[in-house]
Amino acid sequence: MSDDEHSIDAFLLTRQWRDTAKGIVLDFWFTSESGPIHILIENQQAVFFIRQEDAQSVFNALNSFPGVTIKPLQLKDFNHKAVSAVYFNSQQVLYQARERLQQYELQHYEADIRPVERYLTERFLTGPVTIHLNDLIIDKDQSKSDKLTRLILNPKIKPHQSPEKYQPQLKIMSLDIETAYDTQELYSISLLCDKWSVTLMKGNIEEEKHTQNIECFDTEKSLMLRFIELMLIQDPDIIIGWNVINFDFRFLQKKADNLKISLAIGRSESLPVWRKAQTEQSHYFLLIPGRVILDGIDTLKSATWNFHSFSLESVGNELLGRGKLIKPQAQSEAKNYDPLKNAKEIKRLFYEDKLALAAYNLEDCQLVMDIFEHTNLIAFAIERARLTGLEMDRTGGSVAAFDNQYLPRLHRKGFVAPNIYDRKETVSAPGGYVMSSKPGLYDSVLVLDYKSLYPSIIRTFQVDPFAHIRAEELDESQCIPGFNGIQFSRDESILPEIIT
Repeated sequence: MSDDEHSIDAFLLTRQWRDTAKGIVLDFWFTSESGPIHILIENQQAVFFIRQEDAQSVFNALNSFPGVTIKPLQLKDFNHKAVSAVYFNSQQVLYQARERLQQYELQHYEADIRPVERYLTERFLTGPVTIHLNDLIIDKDQSKSDKLTRLILNPKIKPHQSPEKYQPQLKIMSLDIETAYDTQELYSISLLCDKWSVTLMKGNIEEEKHTQNIECFDTEKSLMLRFIELMLIQDPDIIIGWNVINFDFRFLQKKADNLKISLAIGRSESLPVWRKAQTEQSHYFLLIPGRVILDGIDTLKSATWNFHSFSLESVGNELLGRGKLIKPQAQSEAKNYDPLKNAKEIKRLFYEDKLALAAYNLEDCQLVMDIFEHTNLIAFAIERARLTGLEMDRTGGSVAAFDNQYLPRLHRKGFVAPNIYDRKETVSAPGGYVMSSKPGLYDSVLVLDYKSLYPSIIRTFQVDPFAHIRAEELDESQCIPGFNGIQFSRDESILPEIIT
């Protein structure tokens, strides 16, 4: 608890939104010293902005849409024209309205910000927060878990007073599965937390004298049901693995669907939410309410780690000096090379030596856990979430991170953000000098570059969208000259301060 007995410090894990008959509901899960906290923010509205001079035309265009309200604001666009807000009781209606205005070629701004991000950014909420409790608190037993989950309706949530000092105590679980390479058979699931581990194995193990915690099951269904039960009992805040989303969890989801089982592994026995990537049809994003999913490969790349190969075997050997228990065949053995060697060995172990397969499965979990500890990836994910407001498991997202930091500050300066192609500049700034290439094959290449050069330029010359439009209203003596006659306000900016 914080100094105020009616508030509690917490860290944001997952966020969702949904349309309801009574407006948009924002759904947050936090972790705290007293356990998980589930927060619902009800009766929210979605919003985008239009020019006030277009208000009547927009009203006419959206007249058939339910629950639309237009209100003038004390804000301007980048052409210094007054704007109004268009409010919606449904995010889906906002999407439809956005398409209608595009058809009518009516200008609108910030129509791509989801309501959950709008709520968080406008309040400067990132990872660490202080939740001010109210009377609308429901303590409910978390099924299968000894923890008590608090469900809080519509509390006040404020940024933590010392966000850089607040370090959440997170329970981490490493997960790995073993399957048949030629069928969709599930062999085993290993789970590993601090001072606890288990391998769930299909089939029987005759040997009783072993130190491993192994549970055996006659059917895949009973194994899957036990996995779901253990996920709720152990109740991790973070689940880690290697290609854990697009292999392990994707396989488990398909298996649950085939067995007609609800994969209720989220907090409060909620279901996973899947989203297919737009660019890669075989790539998926996963949200498990109340639990952060960190894939080792993606998180290492986000933390700017680079390896010749991102296989678990290769990364483990490079960082820890050890790899998987089943060693891959060297491709240099061209004559006898078999790309399915490991997969075939896993199948053989399942039928001939289940104890060895269990050890192999669990060691993969341990490797991932040790790699995360060695590279401090959990601390990295926490710090990135604190600084940017992005989800802990978000990959990429540089534009979203910029929006999270920039838009609320821009609004407080009295402006709304333009769309990317709204302002047509007659010239573009020159880029860095690029040497002509010399085609050929080289044994080694040395690349030299200035570190953080662009951020330094931004800070020195006040390069900033708001500083640029503010300079349009100022005397030259109050501005810093930029490229080709563009000027920036000497004293008023946003981006340089964020970078600092």
